[in-house]
Amino acid sequence: MMMYRWLVMFVGVILISGCASLKDQDFLASSSDFFDRAGKALGKIGEPTAKIARDAEVQTLFDQSYIDPLTKYLKQHDGDASRAEQLAQVRDERERRCSVIAKRYAARPLTREQVARYRAGYSLSCPEDVEAFALRYEEKRRQEQNEVRLAEAEDKGAEDEEDLAKEDMAAESAAAGSVPSAVSQELNDCFLLTAIRNFSDALEACRTPAENGNVRAQTNMATIAYALQHYDQALDWAKRAAPESGNAANLIGRMYAEGQGVAADQQVARQWFQQAASLGHAGAQATLDSNVKVSAGNEVR
Repeated sequence: MMMYRWLVMFVGVILISGCASLKDQDFLASSSDFFDRAGKALGKIGEPTAKIARDAEVQTLFDQSYIDPLTKYLKQHDGDASRAEQLAQVRDERERRCSVIAKRYAARPLTREQVARYRAGYSLSCPEDVEAFALRYEEKRRQEQNEVRLAEAEDKGAEDEEDLAKEDMAAESAAAGSVPSAVSQELNDCFLLTAIRNFSDALEACRTPAENGNVRAQTNMATIAYALQHYDQALDWAKRAAPESGNAANLIGRMYAEGQGVAADQQVARQWFQQAASLGHAGAQATLDSNVKVSAGNEVR
């Protein structure tokens, strides 16, 4: 820079000595214009040097492996028009690194520990990716909780069925004095064989009392047909028993929720679950409380 200044001064001296014959005003105007243009030229000479320095600073950022220094650079020089090119480069590099990190975490298990680690390391530079990972974890946790509740409801429903079978057997035994012994034995066989899931023999034992209007036998016929995937028969028997049987009403709700033998209809399913719950079916009430479709994990609307 000193060399350029001496050059300007030297040229100025020559001009002054060569223009002694000019009038004072013309000389002053010419000299002022010259020095103004010379100053601008010297200023432009320094511009490439500044850009080189800025580019070198950015390259230093890129050479190190951490991402937060890039974010700090962007915040420090935000709005600096002279660094527009460098800011764009740093922003692109940060996005690239965030993408690499997101792919790395996508391959890891969705656990509370991984969420905490992701947040601790990258919340400053990749906040959107971090929160997306956290949301995936929360959704997974909710699904697991729903599955546990549904499993508990299913277990409770099975217990209820066993209790009802015992109650029905006791009631039938108490009424055995007024019922032919063959019919009483048939009912006992129906309840026991269904409870132990011997469906082929249970069908034979349950059919006659079911056709004669025994609600429990009708419910058992529906349960057996459903287990054998004879959905039309299951729906027919369940509808016969549903006015008095929570198990039958719950079974119909499940069929509509799953679209088994009928077109899936969540609103109709919900109505049947409500009827089953009103008849004391704990599993149906749990389904309504969790607001999810049985065995599918989808919401019942």
